[in-house]
Amino acid sequence: MTISRALLENKHHRVPPDYYDTGIQTNVFQRYWHTRRFDVVCEMIGSINGRLLDIGCHGGTFTSQIIQRTGPTEVVGIDIIRESVKYAAIQLPGAQFVCANGLALPFQDAHFDVITCLEALEHVESPGQVLLESRRCLRGNGDLLVLVPSENWLFRFIWYFWTKFKGRVWDGVHIQQFKHQTLDILLEETGFQIVQRRAFLLGMLIAIKARKPSSSSPQRTGEC
Repeated sequence: MTISRALLENKHHRVPPDYYDTGIQTNVFQRYWHTRRFDVVCEMIGSINGRLLDIGCHGGTFTSQIIQRTGPTEVVGIDIIRESVKYAAIQLPGAQFVCANGLALPFQDAHFDVITCLEALEHVESPGQVLLESRRCLRGNGDLLVLVPSENWLFRFIWYFWTKFKGRVWDGVHIQQFKHQTLDILLEETGFQIVQRRAFLLGMLIAIKARKPSSSSPQRTGEC
């Protein structure tokens, strides 16, 4: 699907900065969905002894969970929507939030120990470029945790009706699809080693933990 960056950003402006916080508090389905996401992703990340970058942090709801459960020493979140970044900064004053694009990360090489990109790649015009930038900004043996919809029949069915009613602010914002092994292949093509892969919520979401090999380590690809 081809869509201009300006139009895509305009679509994302429809989503309020407190969308996730409000949804979790008021909607049983959203509370269950997001709680499951938090549990699986934070378990896969484990303990962070260093710097974390959260790409596509929106209002910081997921960032907050990662901070509480994994204990990074320094946290930076980025998003293309300035209102979301401002909201996140208010909610999490101990972290740094920057209005920036994952296609061109404004950070030095090898600056972060862990990078998360959680349900963000399906929203960008060039997922491979986001992965290349993530690899550049990760230290050797640093981990990248990516979460995307699987686009299986159940997800497509629910997403269609969700975006027509309760979640209509999201209508038209998914411009990429990650079916079957699409994300696995893309990660390997951009120089990552897949460490762990999990499908959950009836296979509707796929989380992959991938590692940037150190310069002294031979690069291996595969799934474990």
